[in-house]
Amino acid sequence: MSCLQRMLTGLFLGLYFIGPTPTLGRSALPGDESLAVPTNALAPTSQQAPPDTTEPDPDPGEPRVPPDLDPDHPPTAASDRERRRLPDLDLSEPAHSLPVGSLGWHNRVGARVGADLLGGEVFASITPGFNLAMDVLERPLDFTFAIPLRIEIVSARREDAFSHVGRFRFEDWDEPAEYLQLIQHLSWGDRAGHFVLALEQFGKTTVGHGALVRRHTRSLLMNHNHVAFHGRGFSDWVGGEAYLDSVAHPQVVAGRISGHPLRAIDPANLYLRSFTLGATVAADLDAPLRNRLDLRDADDDGRRRSEILLSSSGHPRYVATRVVAYGTDAGIRIVESDSLSYDVYFDYSLLLSALPTDDPDYPGPSFGPAPPPTPFVPRRGVQTSGFTWGNILRVKLGEPATHGLVARVEYRNHEANYQPSWFDLVYSAQRVQFTQAGRAPRDIANRTKVQSVLDREGRRPNGGYLELGYLFSDILTLAVGFEFNDRYPDNSMFLHLEVNKLAGWQFSMTYHRRAARGFVDLWQWFSGGGYDIFVARTRYLIAGVIGLTLESMTPFHLNRANKYVNAWQLSFAIDVGWSFGKLLPKK
Repeated sequence: MSCLQRMLTGLFLGLYFIGPTPTLGRSALPGDESLAVPTNALAPTSQQAPPDTTEPDPDPGEPRVPPDLDPDHPPTAASDRERRRLPDLDLSEPAHSLPVGSLGWHNRVGARVGADLLGGEVFASITPGFNLAMDVLERPLDFTFAIPLRIEIVSARREDAFSHVGRFRFEDWDEPAEYLQLIQHLSWGDRAGHFVLALEQFGKTTVGHGALVRRHTRSLLMNHNHVAFHGRGFSDWVGGEAYLDSVAHPQVVAGRISGHPLRAIDPANLYLRSFTLGATVAADLDAPLRNRLDLRDADDDGRRRSEILLSSSGHPRYVATRVVAYGTDAGIRIVESDSLSYDVYFDYSLLLSALPTDDPDYPGPSFGPAPPPTPFVPRRGVQTSGFTWGNILRVKLGEPATHGLVARVEYRNHEANYQPSWFDLVYSAQRVQFTQAGRAPRDIANRTKVQSVLDREGRRPNGGYLELGYLFSDILTLAVGFEFNDRYPDNSMFLHLEVNKLAGWQFSMTYHRRAARGFVDLWQWFSGGGYDIFVARTRYLIAGVIGLTLESMTPFHLNRANKYVNAWQLSFAIDVGWSFGKLLPKK
């Protein structure tokens, strides 16, 4: 058994045997986007009225937003709560991203104190903060404010193991955008109010059915903290959403609008009122076209053509272009009963960008005058497209229903130089360094995602996407997903397990394997050179105000050769949080 396997085994055993903990509720994991089900969604209700129906539910995508919120699935009447209706068991993108360091509180103030392992360095950490949950203008507001601070204890590098003891970790605060990380989470609105506005540091977002944007996040890049915005609003006739991956410095932006054009004909008819038309646009306004190499050896390490040049804040430098994607979709609910629903949707998307037309093996001179800050790269326009046929099945089980099954199955057919869900979970790293099947690119100057995918030629690949989930009330969530095609090593999978509350104990674990060559390679976990993502979190309440938290994840960081690789991030902390009610004087 390898060292890494022993580490994972030990971590799982530690998480398993840490013991029972308090009931924290879904909002305790601000990065959690596992299968969502409202607390009372499986409870029995009146059988007098027919179930409320709509078109297929797009993936919610944003964290902490009420799981039954759907801009394409508005409530039809004030008596909606009294109807016996199929609960919104949405497979809303399991495998949350980066809950490490989050404060899982509700109307509490205090601090989280512990030790963090980031890459090869150990830090003492303290995060004072508070959570405020209240109604503002008759709509719920949930706000978490925190100040993460880290002091170095020891480094794994033998030459300077204790040479920086007591150093404040300025990498967490060396960019203007990172000062917004004081806002861990802010959301306002709910389904009843027909809108939700959210700022989220640890979340990821899916727009619509995910044909263009699925599980996108910038939270998986170590040392670069960003706060994303995701807003949704809807009525009985129209709905819309908007997304910015960073409020301070956006790279990926997206928006969607959808409507029910046939609802006016007969609102009581299942097919007419559930039929939906939608349009989505997404773009990377600063997409890497060609990486700039450290030809002047700015860091004096002897590497030139094998190392990407970095900015003063540690970001890869590149010649930029734009990637713009447009999509249209249509959907309808085919079957609906008290215990079952079946939805069908169709997505067609176009992707527009550019490719260089000069010599791909000539990134610039390595001698003579320094290359210009933004070298000109001649380019040609590229347009490509893809098609998705999707199906969603939801089933309630038990009487009264206490558990349910959710399945999503998609068939995909697209041009050779198109990739479904272009803006995905690992896009922030792959946009610069596109690695597939565990093999890092040799020509790092030209191996951006734009060049690696848009330069493909040949026949149209056939592919698919499958998600299966099981929910037991609001206690247990199990999910597995696969993405595959018959031509390129763009296969992926995820596994998710969550115990949301069981005698007060809370546990969640997610594993993603991305860019695998085939089905067998999907199970070669952490085989090196790939984009494997592991996130685990467990919490145990010792007393009314004191809790123990153990967390682990594998974000991406730039190694000494300035290439993106996985790094281990571990955190053990004690959090002390007092309820606001206990601090206020008694009347």
